[in-house]
Amino acid sequence: MAKIVLSLVPLSGEIVKLLIRQTPDVPDFEVIAGYEMSVDEIKINLSRADIVLGDYTFQHKITADIVAEAKSLKFIQQPSVGYQHIDVEACTARRIKVANTAGANAVSVAEHAIAWGLCLIKNMFYVHTSTRSGADLQRRSRCSAGNP
Repeated sequence: MAKIVLSLVPLSGEIVKLLIRQTPDVPDFEVIAGYEMSVDEIKINLSRADIVLGDYTFQHKITADIVAEAKSLKFIQQPSVGYQHIDVEACTARRIKVANTAGANAVSVAEHAIAWGLCLIKNMFYVHTSTRSGADLQRRSRCSAGNP
């Protein structure tokens, strides 16, 4: 019997399935796209789910009330660092494991910070807006260097 994944991320079920299928030897599974569901619809689908892929936009809370409906849920994977919208104590009481992705994007965040620092040092916002408005930055640069 295929496992059921309830996806609360704002992606279609087909996309989620394609992303998961990139891992070799994954057993057969069905994805239920739940991002646009109401709380009642989530409760109904959670009662069938084996795995929940949490909502990284934090729009859907996983509360004790919702977890109480989970009959076969074994695991919640939160695809972000934050998990403040998941009642971990309620999950623990029902023996549902919860995991997040702490540190998964640490390198990207560092690269982003360095890129923004370089943009500030080189005054890239000014250059970008000036160029878009048609300013002749080369002429201004020559004039400011003492050339007519």
